Amino acid sequence: MLYNYPPEATNGNWLHWCLAQTLMQVHRELDLKKTLPKWPLIIPDEYREKLKLKHGLRDKLKTYTNALKGLSDAERQRVLETLVSQNQIRRVLCGRRSCKRIDSLPETIREPAKDLFTCAFGLLTSLEIRDSHYQTIYKRSDAKLCPFCGLEYFDAPGAPREDDDHYLPKSQYPFAAANLWNLVPMGHKCNSRYKGTADPLMTGGGIRRKVLNPYGAQCFTISLIGTVPLGPPDGITPSWQIAFLPSFEEATTWEELFDLSTRYRRDVLDPHWQKWLEEFGAFAREKDVTDEASLRDALASYCRIMRAWGLSDRAFLKSAYFDVILDEFNKQNGHIIGLLSRITYDR
Repeated sequence: MLYNYPPEATNGNWLHWCLAQTLMQVHRELDLKKTLPKWPLIIPDEYREKLKLKHGLRDKLKTYTNALKGLSDAERQRVLETLVSQNQIRRVLCGRRSCKRIDSLPETIREPAKDLFTCAFGLLTSLEIRDSHYQTIYKRSDAKLCPFCGLEYFDAPGAPREDDDHYLPKSQYPFAAANLWNLVPMGHKCNSRYKGTADPLMTGGGIRRKVLNPYGAQCFTISLIGTVPLGPPDGITPSWQIAFLPSFEEATTWEELFDLSTRYRRDVLDPHWQKWLEEFGAFAREKDVTDEASLRDALASYCRIMRAWGLSDRAFLKSAYFDVILDEFNKQNGHIIGLLSRITYDR
């Protein structure tokens, strides 16, 4: 990710915790062979008034409870362990916690669990939890764009809401379907065209991997160092080398999930690098560049400006490109110096 979401956006996670506490009680009472409290008394006191009329949730909870009753003690314990592990999201993402998928559980509990938590996810809208969640994220984001790609801008609160991706897909991790720590606003292309329902915890070959926590503190930068700015075969088009730094496993997972190298090369770098050079040429002429020394100063100044723009208007890729150009200029690359001279003072 290019930036992280603020953890305080999850402060309204009460519905998930209410449901988790309710299910803990259901499991506990069944294990003790006790009679379960009726609805809405089964709901924790502090949330009862808010949920007592949510009859859809009531009915789904009843179906889930009946399915649990048909399981052995050992099977119910596996269900409970899965409920817990799927919601230790921070530990799961960084690889410190194993996490079972729903298909590891008895078949009779799978659909009741999915239906119950899908219902709870739907309630996040009517209870205005999703709106509050998104507003906090939007307000705290300087760039107002998708941190998974940096290419799609987010609409302001009040517009149709951005896609709320289930980071751990609800098809396999349904117990986290209403957990705000597992819900991340994401650009439409990232969500529907690239990540989709892919399980970020697993490679295509079924190997467990580490994943970035969208609400964590770890983010990455894009580097183009190593790019040949006037590369083969035509000696004009750059030969791009795209790196995600620091080169941790989480960065590799992020790049693969969203096919970022392909998108950056195809949709931004190839179509725009020439226009970027033209824009720099106009900037340098405004600075009255007249020789190689003043050209170098203008280029260094332009790089600082691009870095200051941060993520706005894809400047993180433009900045990375001009870092390459400045590096080649400082190495006395005659082709680059000649190219920049022609578009600035030697016209």
